[in-house]
Amino acid sequence: MSNGSRGPQALAVSIFLYIISFIAIGLRFFTHCFILKRFFAEDYVSAAAFIIWTGYTVSAILSIEYGVGSHVVDVSPENRPKAIYYRYIASILYIFLSCLTKWIVGLFLLRICPHRRWRQITIWTLLSIVTIFDIIFEAFAIAPCHPIEYDWTRYNPNPPSDGTCNPTTFATATTYTAAFLNVIVDWVLPILPATLVWKAQLPQREKVSIIVLLCLGSIASVATIVRIPYARGYLDNPDYLFTTADLGIWGSVEIGVALTASSLATIKPLLKQLRLFSTLTSQSERLGSDNGTRPSNNMSSGKQTTVTNQEDGVPAPHGRRESWRNRWPRRGSMDIELVGKNEGAYKTPERSYDPDIEMVAEIDVGLHA
Repeated sequence: MSNGSRGPQALAVSIFLYIISFIAIGLRFFTHCFILKRFFAEDYVSAAAFIIWTGYTVSAILSIEYGVGSHVVDVSPENRPKAIYYRYIASILYIFLSCLTKWIVGLFLLRICPHRRWRQITIWTLLSIVTIFDIIFEAFAIAPCHPIEYDWTRYNPNPPSDGTCNPTTFATATTYTAAFLNVIVDWVLPILPATLVWKAQLPQREKVSIIVLLCLGSIASVATIVRIPYARGYLDNPDYLFTTADLGIWGSVEIGVALTASSLATIKPLLKQLRLFSTLTSQSERLGSDNGTRPSNNMSSGKQTTVTNQEDGVPAPHGRRESWRNRWPRRGSMDIELVGKNEGAYKTPERSYDPDIEMVAEIDVGLHA
């Protein structure tokens, strides 16, 4: 490869992102297998995504090996079709991965935000729109030319005479639309619970930690935005092997960061086990005073938050505060009740129940449950 080749850079990015995503997903499954001892729907989607991500990385490496990232004049004519072929495989897998990363985040948020029907409807609507568009996008990506193999055989030293491809403007427009939808979904999904957490009566550090965990899966949208300009004109550029390198690099960054960040958002129990969150844990676990209750900051409204165990409905014993290790086996049954106080008389939990406040507590529990 001559000077100016982007091949080594693209190769380094692909290998590095695969390694860190492998570590992050490995920590995710270690946490859920040996600490939580349970798996959720998004974990299975993550496993499927990682398998496809492996195929994507292999295809990207092979495309670089045969010339992607190099100038066309520096690549032998017989290798050019092979480079385009493996780039074609990688582009198909990229669309699958882009859709699956949205489902990983969406299912995670649906699990920790079980209340307020409008939030669930919003999340399901966004996931449905992205899925439908990606199915259509995938169909065009699979058949960019007629016949399909003409997409790479046209770069042979002696290309076939019969064959047509979709207009480059159409391919560019669909790429722009996909990027636009991905950015919207990446940021709207975590905003739904994050705005509620910010308004909640929680310590500032606890608010920030929860919001950061919720937004980790959206970091990949930065790579999506950076990737957009490179989609223009790369298909009909005479130096097509070189111009497609940036699009491939940022596509790999988008998927690799999405898989890594969405997995890191689930390993809080492991970090607590390693005492890396000891300070944060001590604050977030102040769930009760001597009588088992923690008054909220809006006591003027006559409400206070009580943690109960739904299995026996008995608050924590007087004068004792359980550690998270003792409460952990009951994590699935912990709930939040609002007990209204009006002129010394407590209202029933049913009348004063507030799903939003319960949801904030479940977010903190759900992040590591």
